[in-house]
Amino acid sequence: MSEPSPAEPSPAAAESTGHQHGHHAGGHAPTIYYRTENSSGLELSHIRGDLIRQEETIIFALIERAQFAHNPSVYEPGRLTDKFPQSFLDFFLMETEKLHARLRRYNCPDENAFFPEALPPPLLPGRPYRELLKPNRINVNERIKQYYTTVLLPKICTEKEDGEYGSSAVSDISALQALSKRIHYGKFVAEAKFQSDPTYRQLIEQRDDKGLMKLLTNQTVEDKLLERVRLKASTYGQEVGKTAANTDEGYFKVDPQVIVEVYRDFVMPLTKEVQVAYLLSRLDKPKVAYVGGAHSAGYFGGVQHFGSDAVEMVPEPSVVRAVLAVLAKDVNFAVVPIENVVTGICQPTVYQLLETDVVVCGEVYVNEHYVLAVAPRGDSANPTANTANGVPPAQREEAGLAGRFATPKGSAVVLDELRNVYVHSELADECAAMLANELPNATIRASATVAEAARLAREDPTGAAVTLEEAARHHGLSIIHSKLLDDFPSVSRYLILGKDYGVRTGHDKTLLQFTVSNQSGALGAALQAFKAEGINLSSLNSFPSRRDGRQYTFLAQADGHAQDGPLSKAIAALRALTSSMRVLGSFPSQTPPTHEAANT
Repeated sequence: MSEPSPAEPSPAAAESTGHQHGHHAGGHAPTIYYRTENSSGLELSHIRGDLIRQEETIIFALIERAQFAHNPSVYEPGRLTDKFPQSFLDFFLMETEKLHARLRRYNCPDENAFFPEALPPPLLPGRPYRELLKPNRINVNERIKQYYTTVLLPKICTEKEDGEYGSSAVSDISALQALSKRIHYGKFVAEAKFQSDPTYRQLIEQRDDKGLMKLLTNQTVEDKLLERVRLKASTYGQEVGKTAANTDEGYFKVDPQVIVEVYRDFVMPLTKEVQVAYLLSRLDKPKVAYVGGAHSAGYFGGVQHFGSDAVEMVPEPSVVRAVLAVLAKDVNFAVVPIENVVTGICQPTVYQLLETDVVVCGEVYVNEHYVLAVAPRGDSANPTANTANGVPPAQREEAGLAGRFATPKGSAVVLDELRNVYVHSELADECAAMLANELPNATIRASATVAEAARLAREDPTGAAVTLEEAARHHGLSIIHSKLLDDFPSVSRYLILGKDYGVRTGHDKTLLQFTVSNQSGALGAALQAFKAEGINLSSLNSFPSRRDGRQYTFLAQADGHAQDGPLSKAIAALRALTSSMRVLGSFPSQTPPTHEAANT
């Protein structure tokens, strides 16, 4: 159903809810779910109150929009300006969402962006709250926008252009955001019902979407909702000074029947679709974001940490996107690189730690066995096949080079004909000298990930890839060099990011960031806080602020958990000695593999 019945039991009826309330002119106390750190669960009565208030928001937004003409030009790409490719509405809606994202609007579980891929990280630090919804990516905003612009607007606006394009777009954005919040709010209803009624679990396990839809539907409640919407629309939408007796037209700013139809034919059915989709995903495995494609190092880090059958691995194109997926509750965790013994610190991850409120809750070390691989070739009678610098295999063997570029039987690789070698951008410098010597005709091409390097080589008949052995095999490549970077323990450390600290084990690490005044002895004084409590710092790095290049932030890793007595005292002392300080997370400590283990 579209809203909970007031007669239905609360999943936490016997417990104190602990919700943090505020008050407004109407005397109601709105439930703010993203500040319910003390809440014991969802209250259907609170959800119902929010849904009723949202009716008023939607009605007033539609009344506001109806004072302007339809203005179809606002919705046609390139019609009003050639300064951006989108429609006038899409451009300003996206820019508005970018601004709101900076204020952490879309970190809240009751908000869903129309352009989630375009959002920057928040400027404000995060607020603590309990996770009340299972992370999900259910977003029907494109359908909402399509209905609004093609079906709803012609019903409430005069069919003409009046030139009020900016006012129309501003009103559109308010209406769209109100509709989006109302429809996606159904997830809270679905979660509360799931917690209180075991029938939902049975239907979910049976994948019975029709049964779920039937169980969610309460026709009596929906009829009352429509009658309430009609009454509100009739009351709020009357034109001052006009009555039904003295005019046949213009009695209402928006015909109340239109708003009733919006709820009956669109809002309520789509809300129930969202609820069913949410419930069907309710028992799914936890989702873990990682950077790169399948069989990338991040993928293996996630599998190594969580187990191959325990989670659903979700690929993301970058560290930023992986972190945003955690912040937006699209996934439960993210696996991101933090350092490699060859390439050093991963700065994109560092700045996400420094600039967002994501929490470090684990770590994992990944052995990275790099190989040089090419797309498979068929048998060839070419006498120069498998040559390098014009030297055939027999002579290479005599020179001690046969094992270095040994190609599989039946894979006729003409090494001199390789023109492109795809390499993860962070590995390019380490491989450059060797590749220039062995493959002088090939140009190094940077790729975003090692998995992408394998994919590109597969598509390029003159290409090769420096990639992981698993990625090479996944993409069907032939390995012609199996011991790249053999002089280094090819191990990367990955962090597990989430919303809460890792469990306290007695063998933990804690990451902190802090800044000190730019004066002699300030850093030394800050570090005394750790020395005084006997706390070891296993790493300390400084990074320039991206907002003020003159200011440096320190990233420190301390032995122990932030809740341990000595480290807790050191943190309190550090706070008094620094201009800013934040604990980024505490997590169980893992031991990196030895050089020998890394290369086996």
